[in-house]
Amino acid sequence: MQTFNDSLKEAEQKFNMSSGGGYAQIQNGDNLFRILTPAYLLGKHFNEMGYKGVCVGKDNGCPGCLEADKALQDAEEKAKGEKDKEKAKKFYEFYNKIKSKPKYLCYAIDHRTDEVKLLEISHGVLQALAMLQNDKEWGFSTFPMIYSVNIKKDENAPSPRDYYKVVGSPKGWGEVSDEKKAELAKLTPPEEIIQRQKDKKIKELTHKELAPGEVDRGIEYPKDEISPDDIPFN
Repeated sequence: MQTFNDSLKEAEQKFNMSSGGGYAQIQNGDNLFRILTPAYLLGKHFNEMGYKGVCVGKDNGCPGCLEADKALQDAEEKAKGEKDKEKAKKFYEFYNKIKSKPKYLCYAIDHRTDEVKLLEISHGVLQALAMLQNDKEWGFSTFPMIYSVNIKKDENAPSPRDYYKVVGSPKGWGEVSDEKKAELAKLTPPEEIIQRQKDKKIKELTHKELAPGEVDRGIEYPKDEISPDDIPFN
């Protein structure tokens, strides 16, 4: 009888998919992680009425970039002759909302489930992690990190800049086990996952057919889905 595990293994072999634990979810409140790898840049768009996904650049026909360019042109046209600077700024709100924004991808142990997962973080979270790395008391130079961190999320914060706070959490988690390190070593590196996502999107946009002998690399699991962290709060 075919089991769920059999189906997973079949998909992993056919589509070159990782068998890792998927994406970690940053929920409202405390989120404890042990970050295992450096974080790699991934530009993303989020337009509620348009393109949502990885940015592949204007030169590659990125729909998100094209929508943002159109929004910028509309804003500039509306702002012409507007003497009130505050009113003029409002014309650019939609452009600022849908333009490509930096996200970063790494692997981490999600202490909620004790699983190794992909973790997508914002630029603000990365800045906070960089401050810890460079701190005299909290500093570290290798990965995995030598302690865990608590990414505190506040959906009711007055400003998007205050959605996240990062604090060190050194107690109670111990060293990363050899088992977890071995599990990590088997997973596709974050930078390769990002490149695969971009390659997949570019292929979709250009409708490129595979050349004779070319192998479809497939898309890395988890697929290029929008993280809940990309959704702006009202």
